[in-house]
Amino acid sequence: MFFNSKKQLLTVSLFGSLLATQQVYADDYVFTLLDGIPRGINNNGTVVGNQNSHGFVFGGNNYTLLDVPGSSYTMAWGIT
Repeated sequence: MFFNSKKQLLTVSLFGSLLATQQVYADDYVFTLLDGIPRGINNNGTVVGNQNSHGFVFGGNNYTLLDVPGSSYTMAWGIT
């Protein structure tokens, strides 16, 4: 690896040290497979997005499809 300056080398060394000392365990997180494309998430962990031509809201263990009456396509882009 080639560095242009001592500052770059120091930055890479410090960053590498931080990565090497931080421990992350898989059981610290909950992973959920969503059937759709997430577009937004709020501080409570509620996720919104779209699945095919429907919008969806996923919060807790509830997955709800959204359809605007008379519309051929619904998307949820954000949630507060």
